[in-house]
Amino acid sequence: MWPLLVRNVIGTWMICVTWDYVLYLSPLAPIFKPYKIVDEYPSMKQLRHDGFWTTSATVTATFWEWVLCHLYATGQLTFDYHLGDSMVKSAFWAVMLTHIREPHFWAMHRFMHPWRNPYLPDIGKFFYRHVHSLHHRSYNTTAMSGTSMHPVESTIYYSACFLAVPFGCHPAVPLGIMIDAGIGAWLGHGGFLFPGTGDVYHQVHHLVFDCNYGTPSIPMDWLFGTFSPTTDGVKYIWRNNSQKVGREGNDTAVHQTSASKAKVA
Repeated sequence: MWPLLVRNVIGTWMICVTWDYVLYLSPLAPIFKPYKIVDEYPSMKQLRHDGFWTTSATVTATFWEWVLCHLYATGQLTFDYHLGDSMVKSAFWAVMLTHIREPHFWAMHRFMHPWRNPYLPDIGKFFYRHVHSLHHRSYNTTAMSGTSMHPVESTIYYSACFLAVPFGCHPAVPLGIMIDAGIGAWLGHGGFLFPGTGDVYHQVHHLVFDCNYGTPSIPMDWLFGTFSPTTDGVKYIWRNNSQKVGREGNDTAVHQTSASKAKVA
């Protein structure tokens, strides 16, 4: 059990710290600077916050890996012993695991934001205030912000690994889903447009909260009417709602930065 945890924590820090070093501190950093989505660089307070909670999330991911290993080892789950036991199935999951995982991310993420539905108790507002707002303290994101989550959220986030279990996939597939969940979040929060790896639409989400709950790969936000290409677009999504939305509707503290300097404003 412990070697898995040590491997995962080292891997997390190697990827996040290396990419943040390349973008912010390395000799290549001046090349990326014009592509910073929010001109200001994050504070040391945010970096410490993100480092702690991203490490916590990796412990959560490792917990799910321990659970899967136990279930496999004790025969409680059936699975392909070799990837070649079912070539078509293994190839399908290798190609599609990101796209299968992302609707899971959209659903759990949307659930943890205010629902703003007058006919339902706003459970999402409760979860946002007490759970998901911790992630949104990373207002000006870096790679280390990607999985900076409350343990409740990271537990749900990494539970995507179970999506492949009912299909009897080789254990490499659920492990691949967890790796994709981690690396996808770390690179997607990089904070720089191409040639950086930051997801500009997710940065819009971090700036104004009430839009872009998923990723561009699977257009869940387009289907459900919550997609906005800019920070101003959020007011049009909720134009028929009497509640405050966006920055004005967020009642939790964030690490302040100059949102007016965002290239997506």
